[in-house]
Amino acid sequence: MILAYSYADIIMNMTSRCIVFPCAIIVITAVYMDTFLATTVYKIVLTIIYCIMDSMIRPHYGVKRDLFVAGVAIIASLFSYFEIVDLAINKGEDRRILERKSTTDLLTGIYNKLSFEEKCNEYLKKRKPGARCILFIFDLDNFKEVNDTYGHQTGDNVLKKFSEILQSYFHPYDIMGRIGGDEFMVLVMGEMPEGFAEKRCRSILHEFKTARINQVSGLTCSIGIVSDNDCASFSELYKKADEALYEAKESGKATFNLHEEEKEINSKLS
Repeated sequence: MILAYSYADIIMNMTSRCIVFPCAIIVITAVYMDTFLATTVYKIVLTIIYCIMDSMIRPHYGVKRDLFVAGVAIIASLFSYFEIVDLAINKGEDRRILERKSTTDLLTGIYNKLSFEEKCNEYLKKRKPGARCILFIFDLDNFKEVNDTYGHQTGDNVLKKFSEILQSYFHPYDIMGRIGGDEFMVLVMGEMPEGFAEKRCRSILHEFKTARINQVSGLTCSIGIVSDNDCASFSELYKKADEALYEAKESGKATFNLHEEEKEINSKLS
């Protein structure tokens, strides 16, 4: 089709420059981005055929001029290809950055509240009946005093450090998010060994308390835990974990607390 339109262009413009063919070469570059080598060979073959056809119809001086324009078009198309590819890569990277910013907490790099809840709902809807999950909710004790005494920069460093501790004690495929100023949550799916939640909480409490962040040390947090095998929704798990967290706060902070139903199950098993 390109050659047919180019032939018509030659016939209609015997004494002036033909523009259909060079324009078509540029258009090919924009349309066929995924086959650079094959497209380049295709354009060169088309140019040879075009020049032969042109030399049989037009005057000699016109052929040279058309050959020059076609060559420039090929070179321009090569530059256009790399510019388009570079632009596509940059736009893709910008899109990934925007997606990451929209789904993660900018300070800690883990999920923000909205994305955490969406992920949890997605995973919980897919689980099979009887499949176990554990939801942890962490609340840093006396965090406002840290901000007031040492400044918000130190407070930010405390939040980042606590996020790092959580990430070191949970697997990458566990769902982890910062759901408030100093509140974090983790959802763990699948079978876990006996005492998994308690051991994990003791380790996190110990490491957080022994960490030194700027001038601050001896930090603690309270933890609420709920375990479920009955396909409860995220909102139901959240409510129970929050109740367990409240009891941990009321009992003096710096500790973890299982939801009452879980305590009853554990006592029956023991």
